[in-house]
Amino acid sequence: MKMSVTLGLTTIAYRPVTVNGKHLWTAYIIYPHAHTTDAVFLLEQQRNFSIVVIEAIGVAAMMIACLVLMHNRRLELIVKQKHRSSGRWWTRSHRSTTS
Repeated sequence: MKMSVTLGLTTIAYRPVTVNGKHLWTAYIIYPHAHTTDAVFLLEQQRNFSIVVIEAIGVAAMMIACLVLMHNRRLELIVKQKHRSSGRWWTRSHRSTTS
């Protein structure tokens, strides 16, 4: 026989322990629900922290991508200027057709 009773903020459950059909003991479990509210609070905190960390990683990735693209654009302009000053008319589209 297994039974559970809830009293306010505590649940008490018990079950008889039998060996060879003889009742030897009764096992009791007393569980206060105050720990449940603490666990729910901690899980909520962890979820919020995880969301903030994921958003921060996304923002950092976008910032790095913007920096790389800006640097790439500057390098492309510098290369074009050097090629113009050296008298070459070589461009990206010309390079892909001659290869």
